[in-house]
Amino acid sequence: MKKKLTIPLLLLVLLIWGWIFYKIIQATEDPILPTPVMAAEKKSMPKTNLTDTITSFKPKGGYRDPFLSAGAEAEPEVIETGEVVENYNPPPQEPYIDWGMIKYLGEVTNAKAKKSVILMGLNEKDFMIKVGETREGVTLLQNTPTYIKIKYQGQENVMTK
Repeated sequence: MKKKLTIPLLLLVLLIWGWIFYKIIQATEDPILPTPVMAAEKKSMPKTNLTDTITSFKPKGGYRDPFLSAGAEAEPEVIETGEVVENYNPPPQEPYIDWGMIKYLGEVTNAKAKKSVILMGLNEKDFMIKVGETREGVTLLQNTPTYIKIKYQGQENVMTK
């Protein structure tokens, strides 16, 4: 029984390997291209007069032409000016605040009075603050179970707990 199955499988393996080698050889050979039936038309390049470009060239910016012995004629530069606006005052910009330097550190709640104190950090300084108080320039505006609202240098920010 074992020999009956081995011979067809061996033939199948040889057939697959033969097909693989055939594809490899076919891919490496140069393809034979058919010869063209009609010859392509020969197009001629349009003739240009090279003396026109040489005599009409002028360097920009009034620089001297390095290929001519005489200097280039200096052309006056025309600068277009717009309307002059006097006493322009740009709108005031709010100062940039790096909110990453203000950190929420936690909350302490008094069980009897049911009042909470927020622990915050500003520039490596820790402090405790209640709602409505101002410490280190930071004012605590609102304290909720999920976030706190603070005001620093005139700008408000919401920080999650």
